[in-house]
Amino acid sequence: GPRDWAVDVAVALAAFAFGAVQLMVSASLILPDEALRRMLGIEAVVPATSSFIALALTTFPLVARRKSPWLVFVFTLVAFVGLQNSFHGSMLAVFGPAVALFTIVVECSRVEMGVACAASALGLAAATYGGTSAALWFWVYVQNLVLMVVSALGGLAVCAHRESVRATEQRAAPREEVAARRVEEERVRIAREVHDITAHSLSAVSIQTAAAERLIDRNPAAAREAVSLAHETAKEALEEIR
Repeated sequence: GPRDWAVDVAVALAAFAFGAVQLMVSASLILPDEALRRMLGIEAVVPATSSFIALALTTFPLVARRKSPWLVFVFTLVAFVGLQNSFHGSMLAVFGPAVALFTIVVECSRVEMGVACAASALGLAAATYGGTSAALWFWVYVQNLVLMVVSALGGLAVCAHRESVRATEQRAAPREEVAARRVEEERVRIAREVHDITAHSLSAVSIQTAAAERLIDRNPAAAREAVSLAHETAKEALEEIR
């Protein structure tokens, strides 16, 4: 639905924004010394426009992550590895493939999750971060690996929560059925009581009014007493029904 698409667009934009921040921070704030940047193989303080375009290729496909989770995962991972290996000094963030992996874990089977995790590990190992030193390459690799692990664990947490909610609903269903059955039994009991009260009262009123009809000419006092009894019977019946 429109809301789902809006959420996925927001996720893609957020992944791009975080990746862009990492590009700029890693280039300027973390390593402000020019000699140190050259020693580590980072050529420019400000990332080139091509770096942001590459980042967009690894994040914008997340818009369709729930429509085609595997296609988005493969595309973002391959784009990340291929583009990272073609840049010198710029370190792309792995946010796009991480979110795609999270989607695989949440939406697909456990076997598919295992395949996706293995592919992620191989992809990160294949990213060479050309132009960087071995120490910086290792640091970036560990960072990206941690992001992928956190994404997979987050997906597992979501799955566990869903299973817990489903189990709770299944346990609650029998209790709801019992409660509904008890309500129905109570309704039947009340209906029987109303029926008994009505039947008894109408029978008594009918008898008293018939007696009053027979006695009204020859014994008006007795007829008046029968009518009074019928009135009292009807009044008691109404009170019991209320």
